[in-house]
Amino acid sequence: RLQRAQLQSSLKQLKKTSDGNKINREQSEKISVVSRKLSDSSWLDEEEELVLLRRAELQQLQEEFKRREEVLQHREACLQQKNKLELKMLQSSQALSRDLVRVSMQLESVEEQLQSSSSVEKAGGVTREELEEERDLLKMKRDTLDAQLRDNRVLTADEEHSLLQLEEAIEALDAALDFKNQSIEDKKQHLLDDD
Repeated sequence: RLQRAQLQSSLKQLKKTSDGNKINREQSEKISVVSRKLSDSSWLDEEEELVLLRRAELQQLQEEFKRREEVLQHREACLQQKNKLELKMLQSSQALSRDLVRVSMQLESVEEQLQSSSSVEKAGGVTREELEEERDLLKMKRDTLDAQLRDNRVLTADEEHSLLQLEEAIEALDAALDFKNQSIEDKKQHLLDDD
């Protein structure tokens, strides 16, 4: 830039000295050389600006890649937490199913004992009234387990809330990733078009 300013100053000087006088051949050549240098300097400045602009665009692209990587890592962490909760939900559901089968078998056994015993006599040391109470408790327990399984209520309220939040976060991160990928592709295409 300094060189360009010097060249412009030299060109002005040459034009001033040649203004009222006839331009001789030597002055004409000097003016031509200075003008050429000036245009070369201008071209060099433009190229320098383009290189700096390109560097800035590449830096922006690298920043986009970095931000996309952060989003990917956050998404992966959310997916792992979600998978943990879903695994716990599956295991809890299986445990509830086993409990339901066990309670149903106990209930069936109590009902068989009730059918085989008379109204007053003891069945295996237990009165009929005690068997009926046990049957009622087992029925309530069975119904509760059945409702939990049917409603898929195997996680605590906090865990269910966390699972819902994780699903929403993953959805938002997927949208952010789509946006980042599009932005990166646009920047890449812009850089390729400039070549």
